[in-house]
Amino acid sequence: SGVAARLAVAPLDVLKIRFQLQLGGAAEYTGLRQAARRIWTEEGVRGLYKGTVPSLALWAVYSGVQFPVYAEVKARADA
Repeated sequence: SGVAARLAVAPLDVLKIRFQLQLGGAAEYTGLRQAARRIWTEEGVRGLYKGTVPSLALWAVYSGVQFPVYAEVKARADA
């Protein structure tokens, strides 16, 4: 479910980052719809999913560590 959520939100994350990067500079994007259309036409679908693989890898590592650590802490707290 985490992967599906990440894939659903990835384009919004790309848009957010693009807007953050243009602060203080010339406004390349004027609105969400305009930005999404421009990225889609200039970069295609891949443009809306840039950075998704590294974030999925980070999520996998985080989850892979979080659950065993939680189980260990819980076991020690119950003992």
